[in-house]
Amino acid sequence: MAYNLAYIRNRVLDDKLDDVSFNPEVIDRFINDAQREIFNMFEFPFTEKVFVGSLPGGERIFQFPLDYQMTQALKLVAPDGFRKDITDYYIKFREFNQAYPTPENNTPGAPYAWTTHGNKLYVDRPTDQDYTLELWYIKKPAKLEADTDIPEVPEEFEEALVLGAYYRALGRNEDFDLQAFVQNGSFATQSDLMVTRLGKRQSGKPMAMRQTLRRNRGRGL
Repeated sequence: MAYNLAYIRNRVLDDKLDDVSFNPEVIDRFINDAQREIFNMFEFPFTEKVFVGSLPGGERIFQFPLDYQMTQALKLVAPDGFRKDITDYYIKFREFNQAYPTPENNTPGAPYAWTTHGNKLYVDRPTDQDYTLELWYIKKPAKLEADTDIPEVPEEFEEALVLGAYYRALGRNEDFDLQAFVQNGSFATQSDLMVTRLGKRQSGKPMAMRQTLRRNRGRGL
């Protein structure tokens, strides 16, 4: 059987609850909750992504991808091929605003200090030319809605999704003792297995998505 939302739902209903009368829409929501929980646990390879986009000249505020959650690395590439890693020049947004009260008035140049706010990237000065940005980041999981939607948790760890949805269904049925047993036992074991196998990030490559970052001229400052 194909590894998709319908398959995981059936495993929860048939293999775990043994109750096909349980509302399947609720199970789908629990499966999505379980996938989000797994994504929020650790920097697994399947939670990582790379965005490669354009930073147009004269701009200093840019929109992150819609599935952006957390920056891992930020690299700047000049038209002549010069590359600079500016990851470590991140400043918390309140400190950034104090250090750069009027960044739009700074002399245009290559971005240096940067911060994030409201799913946007803010740099310390207008860009003096078009740059390419490599954003290495942790993404949000896509919501599973259609029966044929494929989970982003790898198939070899499908049991984690099944158990994550199962213990939530047990809570809905007020079977709290069994819920705690599954959550802290089998589900935790599957989570630990993912960390052991994937947590060291020795295999797997981020998925690259290439497009242009949308400009934002700062109306939301």
